[in-house]
Amino acid sequence: MMKRIFSGLFLLTTFYLLLSTYSRADFDRSYQDYLSQYNQYRRALSNYQTARNRYLTYQTLTSLSEALDNTKVFLETRDQTMILYLKLLLEKNPDENYRKLLNEDLTFYQNHLNTISSVGNLPDVVSVSDKAKEHFSQTETLSRQTIINIVLNKLKNINASQNKIELGFEEKINFLKNQGKNVTTLERWTLSFKGKQQLVNQKIEEIQVLSDKLQPKSSDQLSKDFSKVQTVIYDANQYLKEGTSFLVEINQELKYGNY
Repeated sequence: MMKRIFSGLFLLTTFYLLLSTYSRADFDRSYQDYLSQYNQYRRALSNYQTARNRYLTYQTLTSLSEALDNTKVFLETRDQTMILYLKLLLEKNPDENYRKLLNEDLTFYQNHLNTISSVGNLPDVVSVSDKAKEHFSQTETLSRQTIINIVLNKLKNINASQNKIELGFEEKINFLKNQGKNVTTLERWTLSFKGKQQLVNQKIEEIQVLSDKLQPKSSDQLSKDFSKVQTVIYDANQYLKEGTSFLVEINQELKYGNY
């Protein structure tokens, strides 16, 4: 589960690298904090596995005590990692609906973390651990939908900015046309841009539909469904880049063309 959470967060950083309007400094700092905590979780997991195997082998009171202590540390670091992960997603200011759901999820792991220290035997530790494991699929789905939502909002903002720029260019082109200037090339590039913009709009709608369909299910199926969304996001970003190239051409022609 934690590996899939880590993978999802890596995708978030990748998408931000693609969307050039995003300032990564604050995110990188928080992301490094998360990685540090994730490494602590991995060490705790290794220690837990070693102590568990020793207890299963020797069945002594000492090995039992070590297994209990290491299991509790493992569960605590797991919850702490999830808490930091959810806070990291909240920093990116997703839509209010996702903020509400993330805060509810955050409360679950904070409350769960608070119960671990009082557990005094292995059966109760297993019971406490199972409660978190049962909740993981919900967190996994929510985190992926949140990542999609954050990136989708960036795509929409860039798309809107491009549209605003194009409308300004179109006013200038129409003015030149009314002046009797030959604006055939400018109109062709404008039409090409609008074609790319239509494709971006289609991809944005497709991303939203696919995101809404994500549900807590088997991790393999959820990963497949999320991969489909990832592909559409890359397609949308590519169309945005191509649209930008047409806007650059229009701008250059308006500046240096014979008008």
